[in-house]
Amino acid sequence: MIALVVVILAVVAYYVFGRSGGEHPATAEPPAASTPAPAPAPAEPMKPAEPAPAAPAPAAPAPAEPAPAPAPAPAPAPAPAAPAN
Repeated sequence: MIALVVVILAVVAYYVFGRSGGEHPATAEPPAASTPAPAPAPAEPMKPAEPAPAAPAPAAPAPAEPAPAPAPAPAPAPAPAAPAN
């Protein structure tokens, strides 16, 4: 298992960092294109930005006192007595 992880890391390092040493290709200038690139399209003038919408009204302030707690539920009715057998 450890050997598999080491091999995977070695392959990843090879592709990320390349070989250390050896020939390095010359990268002085890029290869010439076979066809010239098309001319860029003329840019349209930018439209003025729309004004931001008006800020909404502030929310109502919180009440000074908390709402009263609801009344406790009434006690359940006692169960009817079971008939004696």
